[in-house]
Amino acid sequence: MMDSKDQRAQKEHKDRKDGDKASRRLTFVKLLEKLLGAREVEVLQPTESESVEDEGRPVTESSFNITTPPICATQGVTPGNVSDSNLPTKSDDLGIIVGLLGSIPRWHKGSVINFAAYARGYPTDADAVYAAQQLNRAALYWNRINVGVTFRWVGKLEDAAFVLSYGGNQGGLVARAFFPNNRDLNDMIVYKRAFDPDLKPNMWRYFLHELGHVLGLRHEFAPEREQNSGATKFGPRDPLSVMEYRPEPPMITALDAESTKAFYAIPAGPGPSYIGNTPLAVFHPDN
Repeated sequence: MMDSKDQRAQKEHKDRKDGDKASRRLTFVKLLEKLLGAREVEVLQPTESESVEDEGRPVTESSFNITTPPICATQGVTPGNVSDSNLPTKSDDLGIIVGLLGSIPRWHKGSVINFAAYARGYPTDADAVYAAQQLNRAALYWNRINVGVTFRWVGKLEDAAFVLSYGGNQGGLVARAFFPNNRDLNDMIVYKRAFDPDLKPNMWRYFLHELGHVLGLRHEFAPEREQNSGATKFGPRDPLSVMEYRPEPPMITALDAESTKAFYAIPAGPGPSYIGNTPLAVFHPDN
């Protein structure tokens, strides 16, 4: 049993690490402000979002008239409000299918993943507010399912693990996200296509898909269409999955919820954990 001296030493070590992380994040944010101007990296303050009491199953295909399923980007495109900078991109290629190039990234169970939303860079200020509220609505929906981690909208960039920004017109691309990692700040990017009249009313449902990536989920078709990317099957395939491309807006299914809960229930250490022959890589969000 650990004595009080060891417990104090362990706590002091953790406090030092947390302090170092907070200091590094603040330094990073100050660098952004210096390079881009404080106004360009201003973030919105959290507001209440619409109800999340929608049914947790896909709608019928006949309810929508989207001839071509929107695309979730797998390549990096710089957010509009930082397009003039030389900063490196902060997001991974996107990929319930899990896994990425030799490991399966996941957050530590019980983590709180903070996000912020840029106030600038959109065609209008109202667009920035709308997108942020739609992302928050999707976050609250995932939270209600209680898969093992929680999303939280924060009003300070230095408190965020990722930030929502606008990427302009990229054709059919709707949004881009990232996999779990230990970076200081990640990007989630929403594109002009998401604001088109046929998609905008259901933007939050496309954010359900993007937050699936943030949780560590791949596209449902990844083993066939994203070959050599390390995709690993976990649980039964689901053609209606929120991670599938379909003509109607994505929605979390009962199987999505069940499989994601099981994914986050896999013990993380102290020794290595595996899904099949692929090791689990567990991260703590750098909030």
